[in-house]
Amino acid sequence: MKKNLVLFGLLIALVFPKTWADDQEEVFPPVPLSDHHKILHQGVGEWDVVQKTWMSADAEPVVAKGTSVCRKILQGQGTMVEVETKDEHGVFRGFGIFTWSTIKKQYEASWLDVYSYNGIDSMTGTYDKKSQTLTWTSQISMPSGVKIPFKMVEEKVSNDKAVSRFYMPDESGKEFMVMENVYTRKVSGGEE
Repeated sequence: MKKNLVLFGLLIALVFPKTWADDQEEVFPPVPLSDHHKILHQGVGEWDVVQKTWMSADAEPVVAKGTSVCRKILQGQGTMVEVETKDEHGVFRGFGIFTWSTIKKQYEASWLDVYSYNGIDSMTGTYDKKSQTLTWTSQISMPSGVKIPFKMVEEKVSNDKAVSRFYMPDESGKEFMVMENVYTRKVSGGEE
């Protein structure tokens, strides 16, 4: 029986030498990496994080410290970011996938953390070259089920320092900064 299977396999290979995998690049050519992908790659590395969180615009911030690791995934098509911080209230953990959509011509991201009440949050983003900032927007779900606007602005200060600021509306609808993460690269000399 084994001998027949081997012979059958050889016969198939001789009759049909070209496989679907051979045609794959013709049907689905690899997505070329763009400057947009390279902007995401600037965050690749290990980072120390100082995180400040405000429960209201006039509140004192809660300060947490931790780490963030960003790595390229899928031959550079995206990046995956993992964050873990600790403050007096406990440990925060989260991770996200970030990419550039060559079809929609926009940045896209998915995020999940210990406070993701409604599962995975999706964001879209734009890049401003002059200020070197990525601005992400979304509608996030609160524990009550209400969706509210959310904005994250990521600023590249230098190759070894970045700041992310997170904004949401207060009860009156006025936007305020709810969180600020300051990232310092653990080993200097990140990607340009």
